[in-house]
Amino acid sequence: MTDFSGRVNGLLGAVLPWSFGFWMTGAPASEGALATAFNNATSSLFTTAVNGLENFMSADVTVTGTVVSTLNATLHQTTQTINTLSITGTDANASLPWSTAEVVTLRSNLATKYGHGRIFLPPFAEDQIAAHVIKAATLTSMKTVFDAFFTSVTGAGVSFFIYNKKTLKNGQAPYTKTLLQAFDLSNKPAQQRRRVSKLVPTRTTGGVIP
Repeated sequence: MTDFSGRVNGLLGAVLPWSFGFWMTGAPASEGALATAFNNATSSLFTTAVNGLENFMSADVTVTGTVVSTLNATLHQTTQTINTLSITGTDANASLPWSTAEVVTLRSNLATKYGHGRIFLPPFAEDQIAAHVIKAATLTSMKTVFDAFFTSVTGAGVSFFIYNKKTLKNGQAPYTKTLLQAFDLSNKPAQQRRRVSKLVPTRTTGGVIP
């Protein structure tokens, strides 16, 4: 069995990077074959008619490509295969603040705080929010395309996992892999402030305080 990472990359406003990623283990035909499968699945995740994520993103959110890497015993990259994508959000409405993210929680069979992982999607457009939460119809569409994404990637001969970098209180050794079993979607938008940490604010000078 070989371990891999898969990352999806994009830009906000053509300048600020965003990304999310996964850990995978298995015996695909090759790194290149897995990279192709991962890239194709990512493309479908965003571009599938009606349900694809591009339908919920404004035009200032883009997907630029994917990277699949082979990992060593401490899950560091050794080689990588890069594929490009050119996907632009199609929702005509303005984007939510760039620090906003939709959360997908990845769950193992462990009911502990270390038994799950998360990915943070790029911001959707303003019209995907109603009463301060993500619309139910949008979440249904997200479930549909993520179901297809995970089925497509695992079909290339891998399983998704999470791992711990340090010894856990139960004695679980570092870099122990725990396979993922399911995912769920939160209707509460989250924050990824690091995505805008390099954005320099423009300040408007105020008046004199008497």
